Amino acid sequence: MYVLDSLAHKCPRRKQIDNHIAHNLEHLFSMLMSPPKDKSNFEVITEDLPQQLNLYKCGIMVLKYLQLWDPMKKYDGKSMFAYTCEDLQQFRQDYICEWVLDLQNIYRGVFHTIQ
Repeated sequence: MYVLDSLAHKCPRRKQIDNHIAHNLEHLFSMLMSPPKDKSNFEVITEDLPQQLNLYKCGIMVLKYLQLWDPMKKYDGKSMFAYTCEDLQQFRQDYICEWVLDLQNIYRGVFHTIQ
């Protein structure tokens, strides 16, 4: 189980929490399998990813993790490139434009109607 967490360094109990989640996932999968198979053990791997420098950039960091993360260490021994605050702000603006202008966004024209 890979842990992709932008605040990992700020939570002293992070490893314990991750191990409990892995244990609960193992339990869930053992209940879902029929017939029950040998109990699998999830290995918890905490990825060394770029960390957020404040308490409000976690959303954009997690979106980038989900979009780009690859377990291969391509960037100086890390799985992802370390982005600057300016990069993250640009990603935020790009996501907003992409979501608002998406053809499947049924509320696309609402802003113009309100004006």
